[in-house]
Amino acid sequence: VGRASAGGGGTGNFAARPLVTVYSDKNEDTQTRIKLPAVFRAPIRSDVVCFMHDQVSKNKRQSYAVSTKAGHQTSAESWGTGRAVARIPRVRGGGTYRSGQGAFGPGVAEIPFVVSDKVESFRKSKEAVSFLHRANLWDDVEKVYNSKKIRARISRNRRFKQKLGPTIVYGKDSGVKQEIFYMYGICI
Repeated sequence: VGRASAGGGGTGNFAARPLVTVYSDKNEDTQTRIKLPAVFRAPIRSDVVCFMHDQVSKNKRQSYAVSTKAGHQTSAESWGTGRAVARIPRVRGGGTYRSGQGAFGPGVAEIPFVVSDKVESFRKSKEAVSFLHRANLWDDVEKVYNSKKIRARISRNRRFKQKLGPTIVYGKDSGVKQEIFYMYGICI
């Protein structure tokens, strides 16, 4: 590492002294002198210095933004069926433009969700479950788990009612059908 030799210490010394002393890793003078790089002899530009100070000062800013709960802090409930409107949760109340408006709808992922052929070669259910977690599809599978209901006085293959989960479409069965077939709530 080059350092200015003894004496002075201002930037004017660098321009007046084209040679600098080289110091060792133990901070000892090696009696070697090297030519000062041209960048140190260039004049200092005040616009660049101001720009850099401005950019460095931005590192200490605190982030601020709208609350992540904004729009979800309502007493919204669905009106149910029979009113010729969608079953989306609607804001309660009356006498204001906000009452009756849809509060927050379900987020829909990109459909279809296409993945690489490597998924077809999964041999264990654990691999499939971890993939569904990583792809944010496990919530749909849990929705099916929690929705299974027994209907009273109904028999012959219609007794159980449940929501539909994700549908898997594959090109070549390399073991994926056997592993995912036994996972509850997934259609193949």
